Amino acid sequence: MPTWGRAQWSAVENDTLRLLQLFAEAAQCDRLNHVPVEMQAEVLCRGVKAAEKGITIATRLGDRALCAVFVIVLARGHLETSNWEEARRCYERALEIYRELAKPYPEIYKPSLPVVLHNLGAVLHHMNDVE
Repeated sequence: MPTWGRAQWSAVENDTLRLLQLFAEAAQCDRLNHVPVEMQAEVLCRGVKAAEKGITIATRLGDRALCAVFVIVLARGHLETSNWEEARRCYERALEIYRELAKPYPEIYKPSLPVVLHNLGAVLHHMNDVE
């Protein structure tokens, strides 16, 4: 009977497992109001780092949709620190990805476009850069 330790997993399987772990950490960027104030900076830092790692792995795997999800989570982290310019860049990147994905699969990805556009608009409004 074979034993199935992680050492026998493929790189893709290991990356997939790591993405699941990273998403749980990255999602904390969006849940800071559930964290004691004295811990928020540390939790946010971990969340941003996890989102960045998630983007790297999703890109390596060629999973554009998952990359967009991590980019949006990263944008939320930048919003929490009032880093408007980085949040704008993230939302613009996510918008670009979803537009590309919506061409062959409009029924799946087109509904995400208004949400990303709304968030990008809110960031631009906050930056007084609405044109």
